[in-house]
Amino acid sequence: MGYAQLVIGPAGSGKSTYCSSLYQHCQTIGRNIHIINLDPAAENFDYPVATGT
Repeated sequence: MGYAQLVIGPAGSGKSTYCSSLYQHCQTIGRNIHIINLDPAAENFDYPVATGT
């Protein structure tokens, strides 16, 4: 069974920080996670992202 989260909010609200923390947590406990970033203005990430291209 899979799960999904949609993380939305205004600029500067901590979306990327949340995704980074979630990625680190999943790495620690040995779970796979895929993060897709749909923000065209986003350029740098602290975690691997799937761009959808």
